[in-house]
Amino acid sequence: MSQEENAGRVSIPLQRELETNKKHWYCFSYIGRTIDGDRQANGCTYTGYERQEITFVDIQENKTSAGLKQDAVLVGLMYCGFMTREQFKDGF
Repeated sequence: MSQEENAGRVSIPLQRELETNKKHWYCFSYIGRTIDGDRQANGCTYTGYERQEITFVDIQENKTSAGLKQDAVLVGLMYCGFMTREQFKDGF
């Protein structure tokens, strides 16, 4: 293999490490009352998980992260993709 061909390759251990840093990213959107008062508000969080499945606990935890009370309603859940935090923040 030429030096140019080898330059674009990543070692198998490094490839595994890069893959393990990837997460499944989701956007959670809610409408409800704020934690610090009874003001009606929209809330949104972006969260990365090692697993692809979303549980009820995940939905409840993201309500708090969005600054909303637990009776807030989930109005949207979007799967953003499987990527590293850097790719999610800065693009590919």
